[in-house]
This record gives sequence, C-alpha cells and structure tokens, in this order.
Amino acid sequence: MQRQMDLQFDTPASVVVEPPSSGSATSEAAAASMSSAAGNLRTKVLAYIIERDGATDAEIAEYFGLADNTLRPRRWELVKAGLIYRTTETRTTPSGRQAAVFRAFTEAPEYCEPAEPPEETTDVEPAVE
Repeated sequence: MQRQMDLQFDTPASVVVEPPSSGSATSEAAAASMSSAAGNLRTKVLAYIIERDGATDAEIAEYFGLADNTLRPRRWELVKAGLIYRTTETRTTPSGRQAAVFRAFTEAPEYCEPAEPPEETTDVEPAVE
C-alpha cells in the first residue's frame, strides 16, 4: 500500500542527474521522455529510503508498484548524485535471493575524518613599511 510522504527539499544544481542513456537514438528518446518524471520519482525514492532507513530495489519497486527496470535507474541516479550509497547489508527478496540495501547519506560516514581547523600561529613578523 502506497502512502503519501511529506518530504520537501531542493536538490542542489550540482547533483541534478539526467536519466541514463546508452547513446542510441531510442535510448536518447527514452531518457528524454523520462526527464521530467525522473526528478519527481527520484525525490519519492529518496524519501522512501530515508523513511525506511534503507531499502532494496525490490522493496522500492514493490512499494511504488512499478517495475524494477523503472526504479533501478532512479536509484542509480541517486547513487551517482552522492545522495545514497550501497551498504554491505543485504535483505531477502520475494524470490529468496539476497539484495543490497541502499541508505541515504544523512551524516558523514564513520571513515571520514572531520576537518581540523588550521593551527593559529603567533610567530608572524609584522610587515615593514
């Protein structure tokens, strides 16, 4: 059962990702036809992943009632934009296989060291006029 999620945010221009294309005429046409809908669907997929604290492609497809092939490119675009990442966690799909769980970047990963402010120096010589 799909329910409306109340999540509003602006995606910075630097992370806007166009639908993927293989470069063929039919692929370019398909990407162009999805361009306007892709952003809306990406937002919904991101909101779902955030709300659920992670999701597999199968879980996302089932929730939205769409084919995996429709949602997988939106998830790929979110990864490419740096908004979500693939975890080492897996969950069992309806077919009994293991699938990767994707999570949103909500804070810096553990392996990122926080930036240290530069040390203040007091041994600076005054400028001579």
